[in-house]
Amino acid sequence: MTQYGGVPLIDKVMNVGDSYEIPRNTFEETVNFIVADLDAAVANGRLSAQTDKTRATEGADYALKSRVLLYAASDLHHNTTWQNGYAHPELVGYTTDNQKDLYKAAKAAAEKVMTLGYELYDVNSNKATNFQQLFLQMSSKEQIFITQYDKVNTPYWATDWLAWVCGTPSYGGWGLNQVTANLADAFENADGN
Repeated sequence: MTQYGGVPLIDKVMNVGDSYEIPRNTFEETVNFIVADLDAAVANGRLSAQTDKTRATEGADYALKSRVLLYAASDLHHNTTWQNGYAHPELVGYTTDNQKDLYKAAKAAAEKVMTLGYELYDVNSNKATNFQQLFLQMSSKEQIFITQYDKVNTPYWATDWLAWVCGTPSYGGWGLNQVTANLADAFENADGN
């Protein structure tokens, strides 16, 4: 939605032989589809029982819903002057005036997150220390949806991931973006050889 605007919405299983030429839905239909999926996820009750913040929780659902609605409510998608000359403005923004309703819905979703026990990390009187410690804690009430990195057990996803992928094999890297010798040999040298 943020990258492409309206996208083709597929709400059924596609089978071999089905037509894959599905037209783009409008931006508004795309937003409504995402919000409906998020509402359905909360309605089935499984998210409320989830407490592991590395998995989707009710708080993560409402936080994403608030973010989607806030983005959809922005002037970018309601001020259509930049869309002049575009044949299908409904694919990249709203053609209706529902900006205030979207802001209200975004606010309601954000308030729901705040009622679920999340709060800002405020242990130290020094705000800079709080900010630093927030990233060093394995768990805090400020975290909503997280990925935990453990360099000992999962070094691939640790901070040295870039060095592993891009580093040369002689230094223990994989060299995935390195030029191979046979590729280099396929081109002429500067002296014409």
